[in-house]
Amino acid sequence: MRHPHFSHVDDAQLTTSAYTGDLEDQAPNNDAYDAIGNLTQDTRDSISNISWTNAQKIDTIQKTDRTLRFRYNAMQERVARYSKPNSSHAEKRTYYLRHAQGNTLATSSGWVQNTGSTVTWDSFKLAEQHRYGSSRVGYLQPDVKLYPTAPKNPHLPDTSRCPDFEGKKRCEFYSLTRNRQ
Repeated sequence: MRHPHFSHVDDAQLTTSAYTGDLEDQAPNNDAYDAIGNLTQDTRDSISNISWTNAQKIDTIQKTDRTLRFRYNAMQERVARYSKPNSSHAEKRTYYLRHAQGNTLATSSGWVQNTGSTVTWDSFKLAEQHRYGSSRVGYLQPDVKLYPTAPKNPHLPDTSRCPDFEGKKRCEFYSLTRNRQ
C-alpha cells in the first residue's frame, strides 16, 4: 500500500512572505518518507534524518546544528527530551513529570556536560507547572533553580533552602468561559 505524502510545497503566492506564517516554495524532494509514511527528512528545516520507535513515536531528530532525542514510558508518553548541539559536549535535558492519567504535571530542565563516560550537571531548574481543572487550564513558569543550590527563601528560617518563587513567575491561563453553555 502506498501512503500519500508530499515531496515539497509549491506556493502559488508570488509575493514572498505576503502572509504571516505562510509556507514558501520548497525545492522538489524536500521531504522524504519511510515505507509506512513517517517523515524522515525535511531539507528546508535542516532535518537530515528522523528515526522512529516501533510505537511510531519520534526517537531521534538529526538537524545540521543539533541532535534531539526523545524517551517514552510504557504508555508511550514522553518522559524526556535531550537536545545536544553537534559542536558541543553540552546537552539540554528536559524531563516530564506525569500523573496517573498521563497529563503533564511539571517539567524540569537542565544543562549537562556529556563527555560519553561522565555526565556533569551544570544546572537544573523547575521549568513549568501545569494547572488542571476538569481539563488543562494553563501553566506556571516559575524558573526556579534546583541545582547546584536552591535559592534561600527569605520567608523561612535561616537553615531552610527552599525555592523562592517571588519575582520569577510567568503564567498562562486559558479562557475559563469557553466551556460555558
